[in-house]
Amino acid sequence: MNNAPTSLQLALARGTRWVARLASGEVDSITALSKLEGVERATMSRCLTLTALAPEVVHGILEETLPPEWTLMELSTGTPMDWAEQRKRFLRNA
Repeated sequence: MNNAPTSLQLALARGTRWVARLASGEVDSITALSKLEGVERATMSRCLTLTALAPEVVHGILEETLPPEWTLMELSTGTPMDWAEQRKRFLRNA
């Protein structure tokens, strides 16, 4: 059994950590944080987008139940902010 986190799980964890740093005022912008972390701003933005996903979609990331075609790029590009729309788009039986 492989207990290593998936790339989506790692991206979600990074995004969650970065949101906390931004919310605390530790850094004042995504640009500043990306420089501090040594991460491309675009990559950081994609990870941050995961933190705004519907709880059921986040659960799918954590439980590895999302369809395999849903990658970081797919989940973070053109993602609707409305959770009902996210459920329709990302969950098979929503």
